[in-house]
Amino acid sequence: MFNLMKDVRRFHKKFGHAICDHNPSPDVLAFRRALIREESNELREALANLQNEYTITNLREVAREASDLIYVAIGTCVAVGAPLVEAWEKVHMANMQKFPAKSPLEKPRKSA
Repeated sequence: MFNLMKDVRRFHKKFGHAICDHNPSPDVLAFRRALIREESNELREALANLQNEYTITNLREVAREASDLIYVAIGTCVAVGAPLVEAWEKVHMANMQKFPAKSPLEKPRKSA
């Protein structure tokens, strides 16, 4: 996780994007929302392609689009100074304490 954040921080520095802006402008927030929406839609499209035809090309497309979405999500935390590592650890711990759902195609449950 730390290397991912360093990579994205270096990208932000190189291209003049916000870094640890604790009072981001509405324009910065709108830009981050637009990026997340765009990358999320591209991942959804890649998954639809994979559902239609399971090929190595489509599988690579899913990986590429998932990476783009992760990159943008990390970049959002870098831009606004959000404590991603701390939040990740808390979310992971909470997720590991959940109970299996009735089906692997459902989200795990918070209680038994």
